[in-house]
Amino acid sequence: FQVGALASKVISMLHERSIAENTLLCDAIIDKLLAAISDPREFDPEAALAMLRASRLSYEDIVSCYIPEAARHLGCRWNQSDMSFAQVSTASARLQDLVRLMSSEWSTEAGRRPVAQQLGILLVICEDDLHTLGCATIAARLRYAGHSVRLVFGATQQDIRKALRQDWYDLVMFSCGRRQALDTVSQVVK
Repeated sequence: FQVGALASKVISMLHERSIAENTLLCDAIIDKLLAAISDPREFDPEAALAMLRASRLSYEDIVSCYIPEAARHLGCRWNQSDMSFAQVSTASARLQDLVRLMSSEWSTEAGRRPVAQQLGILLVICEDDLHTLGCATIAARLRYAGHSVRLVFGATQQDIRKALRQDWYDLVMFSCGRRQALDTVSQVVK
């Protein structure tokens, strides 16, 4: 089992999929979303979600395409010094608020499904890895598929052991935002 080979395959598959998903994107909607999350005054996640839904976007499209694309734009703006780190962090947190808003509805729906049809999933971000938006998006998509998801952020080996003793999980997933984090994940798995 080569962690590097697995990571490369996953990244390659995600890249191929993102090319297909980009055909769904509408620049005008992305611009509206970026304006909403970048407003220095205030942010209303319900209004932002209503704007996206008024554009006839499904929750799946919003989580799978529009939020990641908005995050990509934020990263580009920071990289080009068009936005400060604080502005990008605030806007990213607002994207996460949107994900949380949609995900809470899906969690309620998933709870109504027979337990036999749900997977219990533990989704972990190990300590020293801080990409919460990506992990929240993954959790939302899993909840949308009808599964029960528990998130553990900044997890140490002891945190993971405790979570595994508290509940039974069908699947333990690790999310990492950079290649260097794979070493930590590998050590935790071992």
